[in-house]
Amino acid sequence: MKNDKPDTLKLFFLFLVIIAIAGCSGVRHKIRNQPPQIFIANIQVQNEDILFELQIKNINNIAIPEAQISFEFYFAGISAFEGSQLINLSLDGNGTENTSWRGKSNPAVLEFLFDLSNGQIESLDYRSKGELRNLTKNRTREFSTHGKVFAVPGKPGHFRVAGVSDKSRVDHEQINRDENYGRQR
Repeated sequence: MKNDKPDTLKLFFLFLVIIAIAGCSGVRHKIRNQPPQIFIANIQVQNEDILFELQIKNINNIAIPEAQISFEFYFAGISAFEGSQLINLSLDGNGTENTSWRGKSNPAVLEFLFDLSNGQIESLDYRSKGELRNLTKNRTREFSTHGKVFAVPGKPGHFRVAGVSDKSRVDHEQINRDENYGRQR
């Protein structure tokens, strides 16, 4: 008579391995309805203009083929530009787009940046806010970031930014809902 314990033990371990593999694989959720993460990669002062080099990350799995971003930047509570600025672009699902925007700045902001560049102040608070509009679906999603601006040593008129998105975590309540991508206008 043959001993069945080794075969039973092997089947038991095989069953555990199958359960572990199935549990680890999980179901990949489609992430949608999340605001873009917009980072300021660099700021340069050029005469009376400010150039923002922006990195825009779409954390959604869903591509946005036609998007428009309107945004406002504030330094020490003062608006960097008059009114809202616009950028048109296309965002792949989980994609990152590097772009830039240049415009005539508020003279008070230029004075703050000049003081920062000369070492009269150590850092400058900034805040940005705006919305991403999915032009295909005519729906919007708001975003905002805040942080500090620092002068780049040895490069007058160049500044780096340390910031964080105010909504940097995925809103799990919006995952796998219908593709409403925010409110409709």
